[in-house]
Amino acid sequence: MVTGSRVPDCRSGYERMMTAMAAWAAGAHVCLQGAGTLDSINSMSYEQFAIDAEIWTYLKRLAARPGVDAGTLAVDVVASLPADYLGVEHTMEHLAAEMAAVSLATPKPYAEWLAEGAPDVVTLAGKRLEAMERGGAVQPLDDGVRRELDRHVRERRRALG
Repeated sequence: MVTGSRVPDCRSGYERMMTAMAAWAAGAHVCLQGAGTLDSINSMSYEQFAIDAEIWTYLKRLAARPGVDAGTLAVDVVASLPADYLGVEHTMEHLAAEMAAVSLATPKPYAEWLAEGAPDVVTLAGKRLEAMERGGAVQPLDDGVRRELDRHVRERRRALG
């Protein structure tokens, strides 16, 4: 999941998805160093991390082998020649099970999205992180660890000019 983009944007999205797809196609099943990184792994973004988790949700769905049995083949439904295959209850049940469970790129109607302030994916990722923090899912760093991390960042900034 590598990108040269310096911010979570369209470029980071397509570069990350393409490099993640290439890794997945080659047999990788875990993402270690790429999640949340930007600028060719020179910087980190929490919003990008949340977006990357969503990308891996898509890849997880792609990696799942399709089930082939009497239920998924829907021989009875096909034999009944319905006028609208998409409207058949069987199709609706199986469609829900086959979709990737994503939440940042929701398929809301345009008017609803606009009424919510037209948030982009980065804004939605930030809101998800804030909710996680409020809910206690994010634990604060120990004061000693925080001081050491701050010291390290100051030293790296000085070294990099």
